[in-house]
Amino acid sequence: MMLKPFTHPWGEGIEGTPLKVISMIGACAGFLTFGYDQGIANALTQNPDFYATLPRLKGDSTILGTVLALFVLGAMFGCLTMSAIGNKFGRRPLILFATVTTLVGAGGMAGANGLACFCVMRLCNGYGVGILTSIVPTYVGEISKPRIRGMMMSLELVAAATGLMTSFWVCYGFRNEHGGVGWRLPLGIQGFVLLATLVTMLFAPESPRWLMEAGRIDEGRQVLARLHGQAFADAATLEIQEAIAVEHAAQRGKGYAECFANNDQCFRYRTLLAIGVNAAQQLTGINMATYYSANILIQSVGMSPNKATLVLGGLGIAGLASMIFGCFVLMENVGRVRTMLIGCAGCMVGQILLAAGVAHQESKAAGYIATLGLYLFLCVFSATHLPTAFVYSSEIVPLAIRTRAATLGVAVQYILNFVVVMVVPTAIPGMGGFGFYALFAGVNGAMIPFIYFFCPEVSGLTLEGVDELFANGKVIMRRTTRVDDNGRIGGKSLHQLEANKEQGSFEHVEKVETGYST
Repeated sequence: MMLKPFTHPWGEGIEGTPLKVISMIGACAGFLTFGYDQGIANALTQNPDFYATLPRLKGDSTILGTVLALFVLGAMFGCLTMSAIGNKFGRRPLILFATVTTLVGAGGMAGANGLACFCVMRLCNGYGVGILTSIVPTYVGEISKPRIRGMMMSLELVAAATGLMTSFWVCYGFRNEHGGVGWRLPLGIQGFVLLATLVTMLFAPESPRWLMEAGRIDEGRQVLARLHGQAFADAATLEIQEAIAVEHAAQRGKGYAECFANNDQCFRYRTLLAIGVNAAQQLTGINMATYYSANILIQSVGMSPNKATLVLGGLGIAGLASMIFGCFVLMENVGRVRTMLIGCAGCMVGQILLAAGVAHQESKAAGYIATLGLYLFLCVFSATHLPTAFVYSSEIVPLAIRTRAATLGVAVQYILNFVVVMVVPTAIPGMGGFGFYALFAGVNGAMIPFIYFFCPEVSGLTLEGVDELFANGKVIMRRTTRVDDNGRIGGKSLHQLEANKEQGSFEHVEKVETGYST
């Protein structure tokens, strides 16, 4: 029996819950690698053999920050690749390609014996992760039912938090390994996770929305029927075709410029929202905490290396628990926008406590305050900004430009990630620690009004229902999380509210009772 190409999945007889589980395992395994890479840098920066193998990094914080940030730079290029070709080849083949690329990069870093090889492999590893983090949220959103779409998309982010927690405990487990094993094996461990993605994605279906966008309507309907049943497939197919027709009518071109077109579907506004929420995620200062958390605890707080790695292990567990709470309680019940607002306020308080503790690190009590601030910051971030940025940026953009706009947002996130990771080693000593953390506290507070006034709520809506928030060039600033039984805006009262609004105006809809259910 001949093997099918990667563009056609195996196991076409699999359907229902088993098919959903297979698809989610493949997607989540790739995201676990993303989280793991964020924290494993602590195993590198605390290992003597790492600096003996790559002596250029020892004592030069600028070069160290640049080399670590190459992962982020590679991820940015991966996102831009997705923007350019994501709609051409489909979601599933690119997930497989990205998984192989990430696997090669992880193995190459673990076996590197020179700085040049390590840098190239770190770029390669980041490139694959960048593709995964930009395509997986879109893929998961397009195979999920609207009422559980946020929860399904959140599973991949729970995997990312699990990866971060795992990396912290791996660092703790190898804390006494001062030879090559202490940093090479932690880098190579992620390869075992990636094998799960390779195996499961061979059986996962292609995105039904992408198939219909490519003109393969019957194939898309069959995928929906395998996932959710024939009745849902028939109804969803009509809605998707309607949305495609509306978006194509608004679309004038196929390049990046189309993402910023001021048309009847508000492409420009929606693209800027996708970019904005991803930028907000990085402007919280999260990668200062994940990449250099061990350095913060040792240098700024004054902990011993062994105690710092143990504290990080506990921080990983707390972050995972917070992520689960945020994904399955906060984001679905409170809504995407309110969750982001809670995140800004909580992260600001955490950074204030961290700054206050570091400013008086000669006191033992101040060390506890700083550690509490770091815990609060990472837990609040894990429950709020981490899930909402990826989910919201994938939901808010229309199908016609979804891949390009969503991945542009993630690319901006990685650009800011690169800047933060590169400057932290010199910025913390240069600003005395206190000033650096206080700066991020101010940024978190400043983001609150921008999120409140410019981000409409999309929780509970179908992807086609999201389009109704931007119909006829009008932006409806939805506040409620209520929807009609079909996951659409619906309700005559809502349409009457927007009927006489001028193009480009904002309608703040706090509550619409007619025809809505919880």
